[in-house]
Amino acid sequence: MMAAQVLQEADKTTGEEQLRAVVEMLQQEKQLLEQRPYVQLEEKTKRLRQACFKANYKKRRLLALEAGEAPRRITPKY
Repeated sequence: MMAAQVLQEADKTTGEEQLRAVVEMLQQEKQLLEQRPYVQLEEKTKRLRQACFKANYKKRRLLALEAGEAPRRITPKY
């Protein structure tokens, strides 16, 4: 039982270290974009932004459905 707890703690610290590294990378990229707005985002950053947008969209949609609102659809105007 103790070994499992030690492994879980090791995983937790490894995950926290990875998270810190990712946050640091994103902060550096943000500073670079502020200094040079014409620079393209890295592919990993683009995927992260897309995943965050998708998760937030799903959360908003789920909350709207739970509240009883009808899903909104944007109809194109021709």
